[in-house]
Amino acid sequence: FDLGGTLPITQLDLRWTSGTLVAPVRVQARDDANEPWRELGAAVFYRLERGTEVASSPPFAVTAHARYIRVLPDPRAAAALYRRACEGGLVAACNDLGTLTEDGRGVTQDLARARELYTGACEAREMLACNNLGLLYENGDGVPLDDAEALTWYRKAADQGEPYSQFTLGIRYRSGDGVPQD
Repeated sequence: FDLGGTLPITQLDLRWTSGTLVAPVRVQARDDANEPWRELGAAVFYRLERGTEVASSPPFAVTAHARYIRVLPDPRAAAALYRRACEGGLVAACNDLGTLTEDGRGVTQDLARARELYTGACEAREMLACNNLGLLYENGDGVPLDDAEALTWYRKAADQGEPYSQFTLGIRYRSGDGVPQD
């Protein structure tokens, strides 16, 4: 963000208008566009929504002067938070940790571990994890390329209302890709 001039900064706040979100970030600043970025610190911004109740993170306290500010995602911190939540039984976090593990963001890439995380989450009825298993088999990422197996996972998720799987199956039925054209 260009603040338009070098200004004192005492706090930074990120807000979302709806949903439950957690964003571990690194905050950086600089005075001139040609200078390297300097670290101001790390923070976890969140908005937790449960029914009509909402809790939000406090502003990130900082003492700095800068013209430019940037906020970068911190995948290592995200992976650590997802791991703790997954170990605590939050299956959506297991799926998210699987995604980071599949891509190697914040953790070492490990496709076998990603498949394990997706499988556990899918078995616990996290349908996006079932969709992600379908993607692994469709692309042969860490598993044998197996279109029939991919379709099995897509159907399981789509039957429970998972929109990405429903879209994927709809495209396949329209084109007749691995299924009868319909």
